Amino acid sequence: MNTEFCSDCACHLQQTCLAGVHALLGDGYCHDELNNLDCDYDGGDCCLSSLNTEHCSDCACHLQQMCLAGVHPFVGDGYCHDELNNAECSYDGDDCCLSPVNTKHCSDCACYLKCPVSNPNYAVISGTCFYIENTTPMNYEDAQLNCQYKLGGLFEPRFADTNQLVYVKAANFISATSDDFWLGMNDLANQGQYVYASDGQAVVDGMWLSGQPNNENDRCVGYWNMFDYSVTNSGWSDRPCDILSFFICEVDHSGKKEMLD
Repeated sequence: MNTEFCSDCACHLQQTCLAGVHALLGDGYCHDELNNLDCDYDGGDCCLSSLNTEHCSDCACHLQQMCLAGVHPFVGDGYCHDELNNAECSYDGDDCCLSPVNTKHCSDCACYLKCPVSNPNYAVISGTCFYIENTTPMNYEDAQLNCQYKLGGLFEPRFADTNQLVYVKAANFISATSDDFWLGMNDLANQGQYVYASDGQAVVDGMWLSGQPNNENDRCVGYWNMFDYSVTNSGWSDRPCDILSFFICEVDHSGKKEMLD
């Protein structure tokens, strides 16, 4: 520091930052005084892979806080960061979906398909993206094809808590057009042996409506007649596969990068 023209010679990093003077932001050195929301988290200097700690003691990297504040120096930088791989942080700008993915700064390094929740027919439930059709009823086969077009398949409930949450969400979409929703289960291969459509595994017990399944001619499964059931009664029913119903898609999160319609 050149003190030729000062007596106090104090350094007011925080104050200069608040005043819009950012002389030390992004200079390659981490400064604890600037590592906050008001100072754009020191322009990301505290999160560099080769951290320069000459001017800091805490030297913490606040990736998630930076992202939520709209400061994204590492989103889209070509490196996958687990802390940024979420909806709030735009899934790290798809850095975790590159081929090959750069795993230098991540441990999970998963590629998540974005769920366009700005469309009210989409919702994230239990960490999975769902689409609920409430405009065009379809038969079972066409509903499955429509879900595949959306990069997924008909919802296959395997856990009671997720089944209940999805049922409650679907109840918001019933109308005079339909209050039935196809699910991804059937006994088309062997009558009476209900399986999940995607892998042929036997459906789990305990989520059928009382008395269901009850008709050997009803080979497909869905939520049925939801107008007459409370949201706590989230059971399944067997249904004729050719009737027209709304449907619920479970969108695939297996690494596809395409955006949904």
